[in-house]
Parts: sequence; C-alpha cells; structure tokens
Amino acid sequence: MEQGFHGQAVFSKELEEMRMEMAIAQLRETLKEIDWEVAVDSIDETLPLRDQGLDSLDMITLFFFLEERFAIKISENDTVNLITLKDISDYLNSR
Repeated sequence: MEQGFHGQAVFSKELEEMRMEMAIAQLRETLKEIDWEVAVDSIDETLPLRDQGLDSLDMITLFFFLEERFAIKISENDTVNLITLKDISDYLNSR
C-alpha cells in the first residue's frame, strides 16, 4: 500500500511539472505577440528577464499586455517579484 501511495506522489509531481511546462509554453506563445528585440524562444525561464535583454520599458509593456490578455490587474508590489518567466507563469496560474 505504501508503494502505491509513493507511486501516486511521484505521478502527481510529474503531472505538476508537465502542467508548469505547458503553462510556460503557452506563456511563450502569448508573449510572441509583443514586438520585442529579444526572441521569446531564447528566453530561459529561470533567469531574470532583465539579464536576457528586456529593459524596464519591455517589462512595463509585458505587464500591461498580460493584464489585458488575462483580464487581471498586476499590482506594482507584485511586479517586483515577477523576475523570471517561471515567476510570471506561477503568478498567472495562481490567479
């Protein structure tokens, strides 16, 4: 019985990882609609976006675009913590 429980936990973790990968892939597709100097496919989801060529204006554009696309409001307090593509994906999934 323990073995079955452990198998379910592993399966749940794998499902969560797949869900996150799909969410990041969907976010990448959405972000391709923004006219950036940076190729969206080249963005590493774990590195800060500013370290990958996005400047402060790009970040503001990104947040406005996400607010419109997903009909949400991203507070200034939240934007401070949205540093990587993964952070943004996690944030959107929690909304």
